[in-house]
Amino acid sequence: MIDDRVLRAFVAVAQQGSFSRAAAELGYSQPAITHQVRQLEASLRVTLFDRSTVPLRLTAQGRARLLVVEAIIGLIDGLREDSGEVGGVSARGRVIKDALRVVP
Repeated sequence: MIDDRVLRAFVAVAQQGSFSRAAAELGYSQPAITHQVRQLEASLRVTLFDRSTVPLRLTAQGRARLLVVEAIIGLIDGLREDSGEVGGVSARGRVIKDALRVVP
């Protein structure tokens, strides 16, 4: 099972282009963020980042998975925030619809 903190670490590194900046943003140490991203790479059996470039760049596999991971985080956040129906449409239904729209 993949913890959502690992997914959030991946997204933060992708957005920041740096393990150190992502760690500062999330309030973790840089080694902890590196460990989380390596854990995700091992779980998915792919390399998500080209670590030989500055700033850090996503691999093709990383770019493809970023959209999916962002949608998953949206779903997780929506489920946590879901407080029932709003205007006849549940927040959960709206989040799922919005999240699925970004997945190719």
